[in-house]
Amino acid sequence: MRQLLRSIKDQLTPQAWLAPHALAARRADRRGLPAHDPGADAVVAACTAWLCAAQDQSASADGGVARHFSLLTGWATSYPETTGYIVPTMIELARRQDNDELHQRSRRMLDWLLAIQFPDGGFQGGRIDSTPRVPVTFNTGQILLGLAAGAHEYGDLRYHAAMHRAAAWLRDSLDADGCWRRHPTPFAAPGDKAYETHVAWGLFAAERVAPGHGYGEAGLRQVAWALARQQPNGWFASNCLDDPKRPLSHTIGYALRGVLEAFLLCRQPELLAAAVRTGSALRQAVGADGFLPGRLDRHWRPAASFACLTGSAQIAHCMFLLYQLTGEQHYFEAGQRLIRYVRRSVAIEGPQETRGGVKGAFPVDGDYGRFEYLNWAAKFCIDANLLEQDILKARRAALAADLARLGIAQGDTLFIHSSLKSLGYVEGGAGNLLLALQEAVGPQGTLVLPTYYMPGGSIRATCELKDYVFDVRRHGTHTGRLPEALLAVAGIHRSVHPTHSVSAWGRHAAYLTEAHHRAPSIFGEGSPWQRLAGLDNAKVLGLGVSMGPVTFYHAVEDAMGRAFPIQVWSERSYLLPCIDQQGQRHEVPLRAFVPLLAQRRIDHPSRSDLRNYFVTEFQGAGLLHRNQVGMAACWWIPARGFHDHLWRLAKDGVTIYATPEQLAARPQV
Repeated sequence: MRQLLRSIKDQLTPQAWLAPHALAARRADRRGLPAHDPGADAVVAACTAWLCAAQDQSASADGGVARHFSLLTGWATSYPETTGYIVPTMIELARRQDNDELHQRSRRMLDWLLAIQFPDGGFQGGRIDSTPRVPVTFNTGQILLGLAAGAHEYGDLRYHAAMHRAAAWLRDSLDADGCWRRHPTPFAAPGDKAYETHVAWGLFAAERVAPGHGYGEAGLRQVAWALARQQPNGWFASNCLDDPKRPLSHTIGYALRGVLEAFLLCRQPELLAAAVRTGSALRQAVGADGFLPGRLDRHWRPAASFACLTGSAQIAHCMFLLYQLTGEQHYFEAGQRLIRYVRRSVAIEGPQETRGGVKGAFPVDGDYGRFEYLNWAAKFCIDANLLEQDILKARRAALAADLARLGIAQGDTLFIHSSLKSLGYVEGGAGNLLLALQEAVGPQGTLVLPTYYMPGGSIRATCELKDYVFDVRRHGTHTGRLPEALLAVAGIHRSVHPTHSVSAWGRHAAYLTEAHHRAPSIFGEGSPWQRLAGLDNAKVLGLGVSMGPVTFYHAVEDAMGRAFPIQVWSERSYLLPCIDQQGQRHEVPLRAFVPLLAQRRIDHPSRSDLRNYFVTEFQGAGLLHRNQVGMAACWWIPARGFHDHLWRLAKDGVTIYATPEQLAARPQV
């Protein structure tokens, strides 16, 4: 009803009451979420800077963090509750970055919290200037997370003492059935709250710092009480600030995180099973673009048209935890969709008040934190991004180990043909695999990928397109996700060629790509393939592909010219225009393949005999190296050895077009 009345009011009230920047934000959001994802690094840096500004600009100027920045009223006063759980995030950032300033900020927050703690150990609800000023269970539990983190990180006896007072107060105020009822917040609707599993998490944190005081046991009793409110489909009753029938994704995220933390404390299987029930339902509620409704009913149906960005970030973090605990990749994928949605809503440029801030809702006038940038939203956004990065880093390490076992080494130059799908699930997809490859070859190595562009579907059809001009600055590629990922990397080099442009990163990138448009043919003298064959430590690498779709074969065809056993190129030649990075126009010579040869070539589905022959041939010559990367069989051949052995085979009449009769005429040892 409250939401309905507000909606009616908004429709009847002129927009003139909004400040110009609030109006602009509303209009921008109603046009839709920006398409660009700034990426985890940029968003973490921006959100961190915003939290620092929120501490510095708090209207109460006390060392705490301002509850929010409002597009209507400006910076708010400090918020004890969320300042408490911002502390662990700030400490984690300080540790990762070896940043003393962030440590100092954490201690300022902690010292302020100590100054406002009630003698009995509790903490007030609301902002620092809110009334009534009474101790509240939920707020104390959130601040306990910060006190435990501070006690562990800094060893300050004052933080230990404050942590014990808060934890003991929570432990001793728990009702016999496991529910906290004695100190409810005056700033939410009355009633039991299942999401106070997040308070139990505070007790788990204290238990880890100072075991043996019954803190963890008390927290587990509360989680057991909350799970009695969990429905078979994973939905929790009594789980919202103000509307238990349509709980916010924010409080759902609180409840789920508390259950996960309970499992991490005691490893009881039924706790993980309960988390999986809720996590599986939430995963299915996440849209393909990462949108999660800000409220969900008991059937997990959308009950709001806005996204609660805080809840989306919290649940993304929970999805990543579920992935780590279960190994089920769909949790990771759902977490990525959620956090990318949040990242896309974050501005990394603009005024300090909003740069790096996370809105309560998207659009900004949604019914949670309307027109506000919330400090806890920025905190949860940072947390989820850091965990995503950790998972991706771990997977990169695993991929790098696979590549090392395959024989890829520092300083290698790799010409890569790939099928990302064949590798099985790769966390972070093509971008993460590309980073693993960069780490595998190191700063002295080089990666080269085919970034071909043939809008006609073939060389001949592309040559015959009317007014076709290849522009290296704007044309993409159709050769797969890994080449697409390389094209998105800043500072790469891309050859200028109307059909067979290749892109490279690393030490030899410029050398391999610079002369392609001056080569007499696609794979001829000066092309990337001919230059590759002349480099030390150059390898042709197949990631999840057979020895069929390998364009390096054609380098020998062009190098041998008329000495090659069969005529593979049509007689007609073309000159196609191309535009380079400087906007200069070049005329590039081109001929198409003889059409009928494609039906018997090594990459044709029917030519498994020819592919098997080549595998046996190169393995027998000691050139083919094979192992598994991810879930796929992969291989590499030294480029110079590949080139020379192909030449010898061609002189014996065996090419990638060889008929079964020709193969039979040259039996293998």
